[in-house]
Amino acid sequence: MAGQHIDVTWDPTKARINESNHGVTLDGNSMTTSRDRSAMSHAIDDTNDDMPAEIDFSGAQRGKFFRAGAVIRVPVYLDAEVRDYLAARADAKGVPVDRLVNDLLKKNIELIEAAG
Repeated sequence: MAGQHIDVTWDPTKARINESNHGVTLDGNSMTTSRDRSAMSHAIDDTNDDMPAEIDFSGAQRGKFFRAGAVIRVPVYLDAEVRDYLAARADAKGVPVDRLVNDLLKKNIELIEAAG
């Protein structure tokens, strides 16, 4: 993860939409999964014939929405009490929650690196 830029943002509306539309909820394991290099190293199997017949990709364009160098904003879902605490601290300091969380995580990374 060194050298990569990841913004940490909590968006409860998107969380509810993801759960409603896809039955997917993200928790603390989502960040662990995103750092699992083997989880992203498998090639796409274009020979998979398990796709339902009613789904037609004949007019699709591979890579239509790919943008080289795009920054991915990874949603991070916090426990309610953690989110509330951080929101209160950010409000007291007059800074956005994402800046406070990033500052705290950077300090934690420094401590981990120093303990090495």
